[in-house]
Amino acid sequence: RTLFPYTTLFRSLFAALIIASVSGYYSVVGLTTIFAGAFWPVVVMASSIETAKVVCTSWLYRYWNTSPATIKYYLTVAVVILSLITSLGVFGFLSKAHTDLALTSGVTGVRVEMIDKQIQIEQNRLKILLDQQSRYTGPNRRFEKQIDEVQNKIIELNDKRVPLLEEQTKHEAEVGPLRYVAEMIYGKTDQSTLNTAVRAIIILIVLVFDPLAVVMIIAANHGISTRSKPESKTSDEWVENIKQLKRKRKEGIVIDEQSLYKM
Repeated sequence: RTLFPYTTLFRSLFAALIIASVSGYYSVVGLTTIFAGAFWPVVVMASSIETAKVVCTSWLYRYWNTSPATIKYYLTVAVVILSLITSLGVFGFLSKAHTDLALTSGVTGVRVEMIDKQIQIEQNRLKILLDQQSRYTGPNRRFEKQIDEVQNKIIELNDKRVPLLEEQTKHEAEVGPLRYVAEMIYGKTDQSTLNTAVRAIIILIVLVFDPLAVVMIIAANHGISTRSKPESKTSDEWVENIKQLKRKRKEGIVIDEQSLYKM
């Protein structure tokens, strides 16, 4: 009967620490992308912030009723601001992940477009050479050599184009689920709509991620403080004690104060 509450308590505490650690990690990485010019200082600062947030949250819950108003209200504001900083870091991390994918896909698309233009130029050149060759009677080595060079160039460009198309298809497959979300919400899947859908998803994650970690830390502290208090008697036990007291009075048994206290 007593094992289950402790098991639940440890699970909630473990989950709170896991969420806080993961949120802190993403926040540190995200803040380093925002302030890329000072990588290690930002890592140290952000890690200290995450540790301070967890400690302050636990301290506020345990000493809220006994601590001075100045301290507890300042720490409350500090925890809120630290949570906003963490959320900003998580937002930066997820935004960078989407931006990197979009940038890679865009670069690949530009390279494919450039190769397509080169192929189109070589195909036009090949058409001109074939037209010129058809005007002459008999073999002409000069045209044959130029035609072979153009055809080899087209083959070479197509060989470069195939891996880029495979990479582009892979990127489109990675963005596929996002396209379904954008189409379901906005009814279209252009790049602007995709970016808006990504921002909406990231904001939803940010609104839940770090606040959930803070609330679970508070819940874990509440469970610890509750389990550490002595257990009070249940209502059924009190009813039974009152019945025993009435029976003893009817039987003429004297009830002293110490016996009443134990009951």
